[in-house]
Amino acid sequence: MSQLGATRPVRTEKRRSSAREHDRAVLTAWLAACEQPWQNSIEWAEEFWDEV
Repeated sequence: MSQLGATRPVRTEKRRSSAREHDRAVLTAWLAACEQPWQNSIEWAEEFWDEV
């Protein structure tokens, strides 16, 4: 029983970690896109977030 309880936080942490990695990937893509000349295009920004 104690072994099962010990593995639960690890699984939760893995889930949180992958969510963090996803957020970081989205943010990285957004920041990279903002360096493009069409960074002020509201339409493009909306399309980008729709894809995410």
